[in-house]
Amino acid sequence: MDSAAGYETPDLPAVCAVREGRPYADAQRNRVYVYRLQTEEDRIALAHEYIHLAFQHHPRGLDENFVERTARTLIRTDNPIQ
Repeated sequence: MDSAAGYETPDLPAVCAVREGRPYADAQRNRVYVYRLQTEEDRIALAHEYIHLAFQHHPRGLDENFVERTARTLIRTDNPIQ
């Protein structure tokens, strides 16, 4: 993903358990909140929230279609994202 427009490698975020609601990213605290990491969907959720952090200074970071598609591609394939 290094060559993807707008990508900035964030500092390693803390991964926290979400207590209620949906998984989310907190860019100010550099944290992602997810349920668990047991299934493929859990890993996609973690990748999804990481992508929000990685593109937080670019319009792509707010594009849910881009973020979700990229997360699914990262988890389900070995292909790099451009």
